[in-house]
This record gives sequence, C-alpha cells and structure tokens, in this order.
Amino acid sequence: PIEKIKYMQSHPKTFKNTSIVHKGDNMERFIVGRQFLTVLVIFSINLMGAAVNGAKVLGLSEGATSLFLGSGLAMIMTTIMLGQLTSQVNAASCMLDFINNNFMLYFVTYMSL
Repeated sequence: PIEKIKYMQSHPKTFKNTSIVHKGDNMERFIVGRQFLTVLVIFSINLMGAAVNGAKVLGLSEGATSLFLGSGLAMIMTTIMLGQLTSQVNAASCMLDFINNNFMLYFVTYMSL
C-alpha cells in the first residue's frame, strides 16, 4: 500500500475514501457491502436493458435471437464489457485517480458501509 501522506494533498477525496475504509473494521464491511452494491447495479442494468418480446436484431435467425436475447447473453456481455472491464482497467492503471471523485466517496464508499 502507498503511504497516505504521499497523496493527501494531491488526491484529497482518495485520502478521505481510504481513511474511512481503513478505519477499524470498516474494510470487511466495505468489501461485503460492495458485493451487494455490485449485485444491485447489475440486476438494475439487466432489468433496464432487457429486450422486448418479439424483438428482431440485425436480421438474425430466430435461434440466434433466442440465444442472445432470450437467455440474457447479450446483456451479460454488455454489462461485463462496459461495466466491469472498463472500470477494472482504469482502476488498475490509475488507482488513486480512479477513486478521487465524489461518486466513489458518496455512492460507493458510504453505500457499501
């Protein structure tokens, strides 16, 4: 881990996030809460992005349409590519910058605790 004093001035929201999460037994609560938050977000995305009955996509056959839309495979792929992989790559390359915003502080950290 990086010493907090090194990024306290340059990344104040990151400092606040990490200070809250590392305090006491908050780390365990944060990890469990974040998993529930992830399930909630993915469930909501799948509900909002579900295909309507009888949808035709790009002129694909009925079997292909049933495979992608009926089984939810299209939403699974979309959720993974847009929701998970993008943020994971950004977080891996710019850890401090990734959590240095109000969204991460108020929505992710506070909601997960």
